[in-house]
Amino acid sequence: MHRLFAGVLLSLVGCSDYQFNELCESDDPSFDIEEVSSLEDAAGAQWWMADAIVLDHEMGNAPEGSQWRVVSVDVLVMTSRSQFEGINPTPSGWEDASLNVVVFDSNDPNATEPAVYSTTQTLNSDSLEWEDHTFEGSNTLAEESDYVRAWWNFDFSTQTSGKGMEADQYIVGIRWPELYIPEVGYSSFNRPCDRNWQVNADGTTEWLHNSVSSEADDCSWPMMRVHTQVFWESKNGC
Repeated sequence: MHRLFAGVLLSLVGCSDYQFNELCESDDPSFDIEEVSSLEDAAGAQWWMADAIVLDHEMGNAPEGSQWRVVSVDVLVMTSRSQFEGINPTPSGWEDASLNVVVFDSNDPNATEPAVYSTTQTLNSDSLEWEDHTFEGSNTLAEESDYVRAWWNFDFSTQTSGKGMEADQYIVGIRWPELYIPEVGYSSFNRPCDRNWQVNADGTTEWLHNSVSSEADDCSWPMMRVHTQVFWESKNGC
């Protein structure tokens, strides 16, 4: 669905004629981890302090001269039912935990030239819509079987406003300022390892590539949804 951006673009033609261009925008097909995998685990920072995935972007049938941008990222934040209800004898401090989400206009997070967009938020549990989730089996990092989950939105629309991204492959990642909290959902181990980057919790800052092989589809990705947008100028309306 196309919609008109607030306002118009005015350009001067000659000495007395004016041309009004409308700035149009439309929602672009975006990434949803639940379309390619399923929730299998919950984890905060463990031996890693950051986790990122490489995603593709195609302009498709967008009008000539169109640009695109990331407008928001949803992260599936989770906590155990006992922590959520405040009955766990060892409170984790999850309600005041912070999380950083970062977007790289590149398929290499260690590259220095591409644009990087970053936002950090502190969890406000009252602002999210929570639902129950039960983990089956014991082979998980989750501290218990009964959990709650909610999609936590990180807004990039102001940072990327009017700034088109250029890469055909881009990266979306999360960083934990603290160990263990907050916990986020992790997918089944069926995602490509060559599209996964991490920063280890050993004091280093360099992103490490999980695999260079395109045949290794046995990695677990953080559960995220990415919302993108295409925008363009039009002389004939949107």
